[in-house]
Amino acid sequence: MQYLSSIRKLTEIEVFEKFINTIQESIDNEIDNNIFIDATHLSESSRNKLLSRINIRDNKITFVNFEVPLEIALERNEKRTGRAFVPRGQIRRMFFQKDLIGLTNKTIITINERGEQM
Repeated sequence: MQYLSSIRKLTEIEVFEKFINTIQESIDNEIDNNIFIDATHLSESSRNKLLSRINIRDNKITFVNFEVPLEIALERNEKRTGRAFVPRGQIRRMFFQKDLIGLTNKTIITINERGEQM
């Protein structure tokens, strides 16, 4: 069991490294003026882990905050199947762990559950 756990961690590290490298290559090669990093960074430490690893020219970042009520998130999750389904407890934990600490001087766009900018 210990061996399988080590393999999983190695895989997560490799995936994160690929994620970082792809973002940095896009920035360095000016592939596009708008690069969307689609990931769940609910906490300041999670965001900092990502941002500390990439070199962003002009430090121009816009954060998108999705404000979706817990009951709607759970309802949407019920429509997922297979690996896309997230355990309900995890949805609840993520909902209550979310913080916007460290973003006070950043550009933030907030989107509601209907996809409308607030």
